[in-house]
Amino acid sequence: MGNTLIQESWDGYRWLVRRGLSHDAIPLSKGEYTILNTLKELSSKSKVFVDVGAHVGYYAVRMAKYYKEVLAFEPNPFSVEVLQANIEINNLTNVTVFPVALGDKTEQRVLYVRQAMTTLNPAPDATHKVPVKVDRLDNLIQKADVIKIDCEGWEERVILGANRIIEDNHPILVIEHHDHCYAECTGMRDRIKNYLYGKSYISIGFGDIEHWIYVPKNASLRPLIPLITKCWFDYTIRNVQNGKPWYYGLPYTWWWGLSHYDFITELPNHILEEEMWIRGVIA
Repeated sequence: MGNTLIQESWDGYRWLVRRGLSHDAIPLSKGEYTILNTLKELSSKSKVFVDVGAHVGYYAVRMAKYYKEVLAFEPNPFSVEVLQANIEINNLTNVTVFPVALGDKTEQRVLYVRQAMTTLNPAPDATHKVPVKVDRLDNLIQKADVIKIDCEGWEERVILGANRIIEDNHPILVIEHHDHCYAECTGMRDRIKNYLYGKSYISIGFGDIEHWIYVPKNASLRPLIPLITKCWFDYTIRNVQNGKPWYYGLPYTWWWGLSHYDFITELPNHILEEEMWIRGVIA
């Protein structure tokens, strides 16, 4: 691949970057660091991680170290080329790339490409239009333990096309929602939440409007303690930003009299013991 260079990221992985294409360098950053750490907390060497919207491998490459197998779905052929190179230069043998889009049925569609953004929703400002195959996740894999979905407004269709996987495997789902990005997505987050609630899932926010994690009700929440702690930390910071005491609105329990710092330090020891701390970040 001509006119390229290889750069090392903050965590020691190597990435191919095509000159002039800044979106190739996204894996060099610590963007979505909390999501990355949450996926690590959920990992084990017996689990299968599915990356829907893998781009050039920000998650897929890194999760290969923590999971038994990584299944990476990326329909953009320009990104697939770099993704496969990143897998090779990091000497990974447990990552499989599926160069297809996921949805709720098998069909051919147009993928709209604008730098790092690709979507199956019409995008008038796209720089490229690429014909792609769309298929159901249920048709392509047998097992999934953790699924990350970032597909620019197509997440509901991905979920509907993974009905068997969800019912049989009860995977944990980490979804980036795009209700605020596309008119077609209005209300989609609520529809997905209600659909998964019907399959005995709860949802926990990451502290922003986009990222949510969906967990089977009977699953252990222990791996999510750092995430829940961050959600409450963000809550206290918003209090300060809004001119309120940092503790305004907190469940009135053990923390009274502690400093802000001591509260955050001590909170992880109470999350599983006191349901109110979990209930406060579920929606």
